[in-house]
Amino acid sequence: MLALLAEALAAARATGSRATQARVLGNIGVACVETGSPAAALAHLREALAIHRELGNRTGEAIALVNIARAHQEAGDDEPAYRDAGAAVTILRETGDRAAEASALNALGVAALRLGRPTEAADRHRDALALAVEIGSPFSQARAHTGLGDAHEATADPATAAHHWRQALAAYGDLDAPEAQRVRDRLDRPAAGSTPAATSAEQSKSMAVREGPT
Repeated sequence: MLALLAEALAAARATGSRATQARVLGNIGVACVETGSPAAALAHLREALAIHRELGNRTGEAIALVNIARAHQEAGDDEPAYRDAGAAVTILRETGDRAAEASALNALGVAALRLGRPTEAADRHRDALALAVEIGSPFSQARAHTGLGDAHEATADPATAAHHWRQALAAYGDLDAPEAQRVRDRLDRPAAGSTPAATSAEQSKSMAVREGPT
């Protein structure tokens, strides 16, 4: 995957297509997040962010910020992750991209939980869930329910946490999503052994947003 993306980036640089460069750089960043290389992810995502800003692509800028937030979380840098996810939400509320906003809200919820703010985390995941239901996105619904489960687990409410995790599994349904197994693991583990910060980090990694055609 990374080798193919590197070839695509070289081709985009050769043709001078800035929009394509930004898109490919973003997808390289996502791949680096997913393979546990946050430093490399940040380098590519920051370059993508700069190009999106240069071109005035506000939605692209916001998606880059969401993925930068996830790279920060993978690196254990929770404050900048919270800041960048919040900035993405602000931009997407201005542009009206509902699907991307749901993803950004879920990222903001994960960041809030990692900073020890479970009530705020639950609020952001509820916002994401409402949007995801409105636009019919099962992935964002599942991720919102996962985040709500993690937030309730952090406030010592295992019954509500389990309810949301079961809702997440129902939303995933037959979709090919590795995140579904992580939710099953949450339901299977003893409550005393729970680690909300760690599980929210796993969710953050899985929610990176690939950029489609420009």
